[in-house]
Parts: sequence; C-alpha cells; structure tokens
Amino acid sequence: TWVIPAVIVGQVQAMVAGKVTIRDWWIDGHSAGVVGLALHEGPTAGSPVFASAERVATDLSLLGLLRGRVAPGLITLVRPEVHFRLDRNGRFANMPVFRGGAGSDSRVPSIAVEGATVCFRREGRPEMVVSGVDGRLASRPQRLDLSAGADDPTWGRWEASGRIDPSFREGSVRLEGDRFAADRAKLERIPFIPEEVWTHVVPRGPVDVLVRLDWSPGKDQPTFATRTEVTLREVDASFPTLGFDAAGTSGRLEVVDGVVHVDKVEGRAIGGKVAARGTLDFVATPSRIDLNLDLARINVADAPRSWQLYEAEVTGRLTGKVHLLAVLNPRGVDLSGSSGEAVVEDGTIQAIPVKSLTLAMHAEGDDLRYSSGPSASRARGLGRRVAGSLPPCHAGGWGWGWFGPAWTAGDLIAPTPQLPAPTSSSFGLAWAAGDLIALQPPAAPKAPAPSGTGIQFPKAITTHLELEDVDIQKLVAKAQYLTGFPFPIPISGRLSLKADATIPLGALRDVKAYAFHGDLTLTGASIDRVDFGRLESRIDLANGVLELSDLRGRLVDYPNGGPDNPPQPTGPAVAATGPLPPGGFRSNVRAELSPPGKLSVTFDGDQLPLGELAAPALPRPTPLSGLATMHLEARADLGAARRPEAWTASGQAESRQISYRGAALDRVALRFALKDSKLDVPSFAAELAGRPLSAQGGLDLKPPQAFDATLDVTGWDLAAALALVPSAPRPSPVSGAASAHAEAR
Repeated sequence: TWVIPAVIVGQVQAMVAGKVTIRDWWIDGHSAGVVGLALHEGPTAGSPVFASAERVATDLSLLGLLRGRVAPGLITLVRPEVHFRLDRNGRFANMPVFRGGAGSDSRVPSIAVEGATVCFRREGRPEMVVSGVDGRLASRPQRLDLSAGADDPTWGRWEASGRIDPSFREGSVRLEGDRFAADRAKLERIPFIPEEVWTHVVPRGPVDVLVRLDWSPGKDQPTFATRTEVTLREVDASFPTLGFDAAGTSGRLEVVDGVVHVDKVEGRAIGGKVAARGTLDFVATPSRIDLNLDLARINVADAPRSWQLYEAEVTGRLTGKVHLLAVLNPRGVDLSGSSGEAVVEDGTIQAIPVKSLTLAMHAEGDDLRYSSGPSASRARGLGRRVAGSLPPCHAGGWGWGWFGPAWTAGDLIAPTPQLPAPTSSSFGLAWAAGDLIALQPPAAPKAPAPSGTGIQFPKAITTHLELEDVDIQKLVAKAQYLTGFPFPIPISGRLSLKADATIPLGALRDVKAYAFHGDLTLTGASIDRVDFGRLESRIDLANGVLELSDLRGRLVDYPNGGPDNPPQPTGPAVAATGPLPPGGFRSNVRAELSPPGKLSVTFDGDQLPLGELAAPALPRPTPLSGLATMHLEARADLGAARRPEAWTASGQAESRQISYRGAALDRVALRFALKDSKLDVPSFAAELAGRPLSAQGGLDLKPPQAFDATLDVTGWDLAAALALVPSAPRPSPVSGAASAHAEAR
C-alpha cells in the first residue's frame, strides 16, 4: 500500500525541491492515486503552497502493481491550483527549484489537467486568475508537449502550447487569449505588463493577448524571459496623458522584460487620425519614453484643453509629427531632444482665415523652443520654462499636460464694448476675428501661475503664416483688441500675406516682441480715405524696427470712395523697376518703433490723382481733381517727432489740370526742403489760364517763426483765383485781373 503514495510523491519530489504532502490515497482495479496533494515553495510543510490538486489519479492499478508495473504512463490532476508570485519588477519570486528528475533521457509520464485554476499575483497588483483550464503535457522522446485551453468567465477563451524539457529546467510556453473584452481593471491584472502602460493607453473592447514564457538553466534557479503582446482590435481607447479618446483603435503593444514597444497604434481621434510608435522603458532608471506621434487632419477646435490651443483661438485641420523624448525623473520630466513639426490648414487664427500655418518645436530640458520650420537656419529660443508642467513619477504612472506646439492668449478676457479714443499713431500686429465684434480694450495680464504648478507656455511662437484675401478691417479690429494700440486712421481692403511671424503670447503690447519677415498684398483698399487699387510690399519687423521695402502700388481716382466704399482691385502689379505707370508709386520706409528712433522714407509717384492725395482733408465726393508727379525724401527722429528740428525732408512735385469746385489751374510745380526747423521753398510756380505765378520763401518752424517770401504774378483773374480758396464766398465778391510783385518778412 505504500507504493502508490511513494511513487506519486517520489515522481514530484524527484523534479522539484519543495516539500510534497498528501492527505490520502487509493488503489483499485482500474487506477491509483492520492487526494489532497500539495507542493510547497520551501522544504517544510509550513511553507506556502505553490501548487495543489484535490485529486491526482494515475493509470496504475492493483493488477499492474502485482505484475511489477510501478511507473505510471499518465498522471491526471483534477482541479489543481497553481499560484505564481512575482515581485514588483515582474520577476518570478516563488518558482520551485527543479532537480531534473531522473535526467532528460528518462521518460516522464504524460500529465493531464482537468478544471485547473492558475493564479498570477504580482506585488502591489491585483491577481490574475484563469479558471477552467483543461490540458495535457504529452510525453515525447526528449521533450514534453503542452496543449491546453481555458474558458474563463472573465478572460474568455485562452489557449496554451509549448515544449518543455523532461528535466523541467528549460522550456517555452505560449499563452494566447483572443478577443477578450478588455478594460483597465482587467489589463492591470496581467502581471507581465508594467502597470504604467495603462496610465498611457486604456483600451475598452476586444483585444488579443499573447504571452510567451521562456526559461533556461540558471545558477540557482531558472532564468526567465517574458514577452507579451497586446493586439488592439478596433477598440475604443483613452490616452490620459495625451488628453484625448480614440475610436477604432488598432495596433500592437509588445512588452519584453518590462520594455514596451508601441507598434503603430492608431485610431480615430479629435476629428482626424492619431498614430503612435516607439518605446516606453520602465526597466531603465529613471524610466524613459521615446514615442513618434503622427497627427492626420485633427480638428484643432476639438483638441484637449491641456494643449491650450483654444486660448489662441486656432481652428483648422492639423497634420504633423511629434518625436517625444522624455526622461521621467523623480523631480519632473526632461524633454531634451523632443521635436515636432505641424501644419494647420483650412482654418482660422482668431477667426482670420488661414491657408497654411507651419510650426516646428524642439525641447532642451524643460524648456520648449520654437522655430518657423525645419528650413530655418537655426532655431530661435522663445520658450518659457515648463518646470512643474508634468507631475513627478509615482507608482500609478505619470502624465504630461503639454502636447505638441501650444499657444495661449493670456491677456484675453470677456469683451467690453468700446475702445478708448486714439491718442497716437502706433504699430500693432495680431490676427483678426472672422466676424467683426465690438472693439475691445485689452485686459490686464493674468497673474503668473505659481511656480511648480500647472503648465507654463512659451513667451512667443515663431511660425510660417499665410493669409489669403483677409478683410483687413477685421484684422485691425483684433489688433486693437489684442495689443491695445489704437489704430488712428480708417482702413479697409483685402490682405494676403506670406511671412515668417513671431507672435508674443504674453506681452502683446510690446512691439519688440513681434517679428514679421515676408510679403504682403493689399487690394481694393482705402487707407485714411485714400483709395488703392493695389498695394504690395516686402515687410520686415524685428527688434522693434519696421521696414517696408519695395513698397509699390497704384492709386485709384475714386471720388466717392472711402473705407465704407472701397474701390475694386486693379492690376497688373506695378513693376519693381522701370517707368511708373499712371497712378503708380514706389516707396521705401524704415521706422524704429520700439523704442522710437529713426525714420526714413522715400517716395516716387507718377500722375497720382490729387483728389486721393488730399482725400483725408476733403469731403466726399472729393471736389479736387488733377494729376501730380512727385519725388519725396524724409528723415526724422520719432522719439522727438513733435519737435520741428527732428525732421529733415526734401522733394519736388508737379501737377497739371488742377480743378477745384469748377476753378482750374493749368499747372503747379514746387521744390521744397526742411532742415534744422526751417522750411525752404526755393521754387513755386503756377499757371492760371496761361498766366504765370512764381514764388519762393522760407519759414522758421520754431518760435518766433520768422519767414521771408517773394511773389510775382501777372494777369491773374481775381474771381478765378479766389474760387480756389475753400472758405471763399460764392459768387466771388471781387472781379478783375491782378499783376504784382510782393516781398514779405
């Protein structure tokens, strides 16, 4: 009777070092076995139980024993339980020491399992329990072949297969679960996947899980290697650290000894598609993340609030790539080496239609830096420190509040109904609203976020900006709102712009914080009631200096025009060189705006309509007509612009067929110079009905405003001459002709 328990216990004891105990045994004419078998982790019966079985049956029988057969060919385990313990790092902590049995050349019996339960308990994690396991370990020459299956109410249908050396010192096992309904609570129980993974991606829906377990002889215990694959099958998924949910998510997560490889995980999110690939290394100290994110036409308006794009009032479809490199230090996150490129299309910036907006980003430490794109000769550091933007690492994972390029308009608050009255001419730059709202003054800047809390954004963003056929009235309205610069003159027209632009995100009133380098075209425009069919220029604004180079255009003689009735666009464009066409002009302007400094202007115009040149001072319809050709040069110190001595100017002009309220001059020509507060007009000539007038003189613009002048006129009709004076009565109270020579001082 001692043979049965001795054989079974001896077979187990020969393979493993743990203590083996039983409660009872039996033998009959068909089988023999034991009841209540337990394999302990240690050498004593008081150590924890690694495996147990309610019943262990063999194909031994009383008749077989009498014939001398004492080695079973099949052992059947009924309702066994196996308890695997893993440490916090995912290493097996209670695997028994395998002795190798009688050696790999000995034939071990086949083992059948019925209704088994397998438990995996990782330190600090809820356990994974798979029940209803049926299987067989078939004995073959030099190996054992494993085949098993389970139908668990929680985990669904699982299959197991593998090959094991008869010594049990080495082997390979595959566990496969197909299309089980996953959620975060279930996935956190899978012990071979770091729980930090599920702080970054939380699938909800059908997934496939494959676990491969390989072991080989080690010094004291076998050396184990695990490889786990999670295949997402069109699931819904949350990405907490990126701040969005996705539908129809597919792809694969592969975990090899604690390192997660993300293989083209992609889904529908934010109105477009998002894909990720890379690694999350939770074995390294500190942990590291290396992810490539592909964004395809996501809807910026629906982007997570943590991205802060809503504060810049950006809409459109964003397509781009982000290479995220993160070192998860206990003190925070080091983003050094992270970079990104993106293009926003078919959208608006603060409701201004934008054809294309290009962004590029890289990071150094916790400092984000932006440039106008990959073609920039060097990236310009414009970042604000983001210390504290990502929480320190902890057992439950980590998160970041920033993703990709982030914008803010920190000065924006609820609108108020009106602007203060303009006080001076200023230069401002912003992006306009799509629908004109009440003009609004800027709000006081928001108080800075406390150090170490929340995310802090860059001081400015440098980008490539394209505006196409934008209503400049709305652009100016938004500029006044954002910058606080009252625009002193009415303006209308359609603006197109291609430029590399630096836009401040905090100090909106600081002109030095803005930069523009590009080309603009304004068509069908009215500026201070002067009508332009077309105006184009190269614009450069940097360090508070504005340069309008190659400024050229065409004035339109449009007496009834103005900002409320702008002219139609005209073409073609005025050539950069060569003779000017009628109504055409060229100019160059350079102005030091912040701080106010030097101003220089050159201007050449041919046959410009006089009614347009004088439109700011005349009523509509303009009562003045005629054509003027001129050349002007001027210099000034804008810091002392109110003082006459700050200005230097010279020029000449000639006009023909001048008509004012029915009165006409045949010709007017003059030359002038302004220097050291003195205005000199060395030559002034006019003709009225073929009769000449000539004059010259000078005026000191500083008190006591000394002057000198001479005048010669021959045969001028007094009534016709008086009609040229705007305030003169009509009809003229005088008549006759005048000839005179006069001098005055």
